[in-house]
Amino acid sequence: MKFKIKNLFIYIFVLMYILTSSISYSSTVFAEPDENEVQADDNSDIESDEDEDEDEDDEDSDLEDSESNDETENTNSKTTDVSNESNSLWPEGPKIKGKTAIVIDAESGAILYEKKKDKQMYPASITKILTCLLTLENCDMKDNVTMSHFAVYNLRYGDAHIGLKEGETISVEDCLYALMLASANEVAYGLSEHIGGSVEGFAEMMNNKAKEVGALNSHFVNPNGLPDENHYTTAYDMAMITKAALKYDQFSKIVGTKMHVIGKTKMTNEKRYTNNFHRMLYEDNKEYYQGIIGGKTGYTEESGNTLVTIAERDGRKLICVVLKSKKIYEDTKDLLDFGFEKFKSVTIDESTITSPTGMCYNKLAQALGKGIMTVSYPNGNYLTVPANADENDITYEIALKDENTTDSTKPTTTNETASTTKPTEKADSPSTPPVATVTYYYDNKEVGSIDISYKVTASPKEGNDDKGGFFKNITKKKTVNFFSSSIMKAIRLLGLILGITLLILIILAIRIAHINKVNRKRKEERRRKRLEIRERERREQEESYRRDREHRTNRDNHMR
Repeated sequence: MKFKIKNLFIYIFVLMYILTSSISYSSTVFAEPDENEVQADDNSDIESDEDEDEDEDDEDSDLEDSESNDETENTNSKTTDVSNESNSLWPEGPKIKGKTAIVIDAESGAILYEKKKDKQMYPASITKILTCLLTLENCDMKDNVTMSHFAVYNLRYGDAHIGLKEGETISVEDCLYALMLASANEVAYGLSEHIGGSVEGFAEMMNNKAKEVGALNSHFVNPNGLPDENHYTTAYDMAMITKAALKYDQFSKIVGTKMHVIGKTKMTNEKRYTNNFHRMLYEDNKEYYQGIIGGKTGYTEESGNTLVTIAERDGRKLICVVLKSKKIYEDTKDLLDFGFEKFKSVTIDESTITSPTGMCYNKLAQALGKGIMTVSYPNGNYLTVPANADENDITYEIALKDENTTDSTKPTTTNETASTTKPTEKADSPSTPPVATVTYYYDNKEVGSIDISYKVTASPKEGNDDKGGFFKNITKKKTVNFFSSSIMKAIRLLGLILGITLLILIILAIRIAHINKVNRKRKEERRRKRLEIRERERREQEESYRRDREHRTNRDNHMR
C-alpha cells in the first residue's frame, strides 16, 4: 500500500480540526449534582432519608414535602449555572460519595472545592464544634461543671457518653476533651446549662454565634447534634464555624489529641479514658492522613456519617467538611489531596500581590478628608489560587467601610513626614481603623481579602477634600494586566495545538511504518508462494519425464 504525502496532510488537518474543536477549556470545582435530587428553599431542603446511594433517587423527607415546582425549577437553574461554566481556570475537583462537601483555606477563607455547600443537612455530633467554640469563649479551663439530672438522663439508648453521674463535677478542660474526643452527649448538655443557663438559652447563643461567623443557613436547638427536625446546618456553615474555632490554640490541641484521661472525682475512684474517634489521627490506621491536625466525627441514622477535618502541609491549613457519605474518610482524603496538590498560596506583600495595585493612598486619604496618611494592612495575609495560576489573572474589588464609622474614630496624629507611605505596616491598634476592604478574585472566585487601615500623618491640604472622581469607580472590579494575560492564554493554546499536531504526526508515522511492514510481509509471502508453486511444478514435470523414461525402457526390454 502506497501512502501519499498529500493524504498525510489531509489526515493531519482533519484530525487537528476534530481535536481542537472538541477541546473543552472549562473546569469546575463543583461535583456533578444529582439530577434526581430536588433542593428546597429555607428549612424545607434538609435531607432526612436513610438511603445514601448516589445512583438511586432520594426519597423526600417530611421536611421536603412542601417543595413546589417553582422551587424545583430554581434549583435546576442554579445547577445549570454551575455545570455550564466556560473558560474556567479553576481545577476540577474529585468525584465524591458525600451529599454535600466543602474545602476551604483556613487562613484566606478561599473555597477550593464545593458540592452543594449551602444545602441544609442534619449535622449530628459535628455540632459539638460550635459548643466547644462557645465554651472556649465563655469559660476558664479550670472552671468546674456539675452534671444535672437532665444532662445525665436526657439521652437515648446508644447515645455516646462517658458515664458521668448526676451531681458529678469535672473541669471545663476535661469536659472539652470528653466532648470532642468521646463525643459525650451528657457533657454537651452540662456545658450548655453551665454557660447558657439552659439548653434553650445556650441554643440561642449558638445561633447568634453562627450568624456572627457567617454561618447564615443553620439553626441549632441543642448542643450535641442529637436528631431534631429544627437542628440543621450546611457544609459551608460548618467550615465557617470551624474556621472561627481555629483561632483558639486550645481547640487545635484538643481535636488533635488521641487520648485524654479524666481523673478521679468525688463520686468515682475510677479514671475515665477518652479516645478520639477520628481515624485519620492514627498512624497504624489505613485512614491515617499525613499533616492531620484533628477534627470531629458525627453519625445518626438521620444524618448519616458526617466529618470535619483540619490538616496542614507546607504551612497551608485546610478545613474539609463532608456530610452524609458512605465513604466519609475516602472522600475527605481525596478532597484534602486536591486542596494541597492543586493550589498554592500567594502572600500579599510588596514583592507579589501588593495592596492594591495602582491605588494611590494619598488620594484615598484626601478623598476621605484625612490628609496625607500612612496606609497599612496586616502582614502575613495571603491568597489561595490554583497551583498553575498566573498572578496577572488575579483581580480585586475595593469596598469602602461605612463613612460614619470611619469618622467616629479619632486617629492619633504622628510627626512622620507627609510623603511617607508604608503599605506593609501592621495595623494592630485602635489608632488604625479599617478604611476599606480589598477582596481578591481568581477566575471570578474569591481567593482572599484584607482590611486597609490608616494613620494620619499630616493635616488635610486645601482643595484635597473632594470625595468625587477618584471614588466613582472604586468598587468596580479591576483586571490586572489583561493584555499580558490574553497573550499567555494564546501562547498556551498555540502550544496545545502544536503538541496535538506533533502527537498526530507521531501516530501517523507509526501507522505508516506499520503499514509498510505489513506490505513487505505480504510481498514476501506472495513471492514465497510463487517460488513454492514453481518448485512444485518443476518437480512434477521431472517426475513425469522420469516416468516416461521408465515406461519406454520397460517397453524396449519387453520387445527384446
